[in-house]
Amino acid sequence: MKIYVVTTIGNIIDNGEDKFPDIEDVRSVGYFEKLEDAKKCIENNTFDINEAGYYKYAVIEEVKPGLYGTWEPHSIFYKWDGNKYQPTEKPECTNCYASFSQIG
Repeated sequence: MKIYVVTTIGNIIDNGEDKFPDIEDVRSVGYFEKLEDAKKCIENNTFDINEAGYYKYAVIEEVKPGLYGTWEPHSIFYKWDGNKYQPTEKPECTNCYASFSQIG
C-alpha cells in the first residue's frame, strides 16, 4: 500500500551552489490513496490550498508504509502561476531533499 501526500510550500529560495535552499512555510494538507485524486486536488486548488496566492508550490509525494516512507519518493511538483497550479520541474536547488511532507 502507498499514499500520496499533498504538501504546499510558501517559497523556495536558492541560496547558491553548495548551500541548502531556504524552504519557507511547508504544510502537508492531506493525502490520497489514488494519485489522480491528489493531482485533481492541486489542479483544482481544492479548498484554496494555495491560500490566496501564499503557497507558491505544491508537491505530491508517494509514501510507502514504514519508517522513512518517503526517503526516495516519486514527487510531482506544481507552481502557482497567479491563477492555478501548473506542473513544473522539481527546483534543482532542492535535490538534497527527499521528503517535503516531513519538513518542519
